[in-house]
Amino acid sequence: MTTCIHCNKQYSNAKCFRKHFAICDILHGGTNDQILNLKELTVLVKKLVKDNNDKTKRIKVLENKLLKPKEINLLKYLNENINNLDSFEHFIGTIKITDESVENLIDLGFVDGIVELIKSKIPNTLNEDIPIRGFYEAPYNEKILIYTGVDWVTLKKNKFDDMIFNIQRELINYRETWQSKLGDKIYDSESDKYLQLSSIILGGEERDVNILKCYKKLYHSIKIRARNFINNRYKII
Repeated sequence: MTTCIHCNKQYSNAKCFRKHFAICDILHGGTNDQILNLKELTVLVKKLVKDNNDKTKRIKVLENKLLKPKEINLLKYLNENINNLDSFEHFIGTIKITDESVENLIDLGFVDGIVELIKSKIPNTLNEDIPIRGFYEAPYNEKILIYTGVDWVTLKKNKFDDMIFNIQRELINYRETWQSKLGDKIYDSESDKYLQLSSIILGGEERDVNILKCYKKLYHSIKIRARNFINNRYKII
């Protein structure tokens, strides 16, 4: 029995072994200088084509595995990776009512003014240190996520309403302080501005409708692609 040094196949017939070895040696990069006949060349080409097809299929399978998007539970990801934050309630509590923000509120109206007031605390939606998120991807599209100090949850409409109410209360305190400073001028040169602010503070005639508008507008103004947010956490080196 003769054994091929390349593939370990065994042959008892010397002629069959020579035919096999002439081809196998070429396939394995040997130094055999034997000239192949047409039949042997045909076998060699078929072997090369088959090996190439097999490798192409294996590469395709590997590519599909590597390129297949990894499924991530977004809420679980946030709770496991973005959790060193102040609570959303504390975040809202840091909003300061200034002369500039009041002027902005009067110019923009209740819905746009309130949204801009909240957004003023969010310089970059890709930053990790803000406890409020909006994402394009389902099932969290059209929903605002907030960090409670313990975990990430969906911001319910009634909770959002409470948040806006607290901002309105701060605006009322600002108005009363402003009124005290102006004295009788509040009924003269500043009367229009005072009345405008008073109307806006209350949320308009349809406050419930306006609160929903605030929620939707805030979501659309802070929403980002979750993939961009997650990838932004990693640096390519």
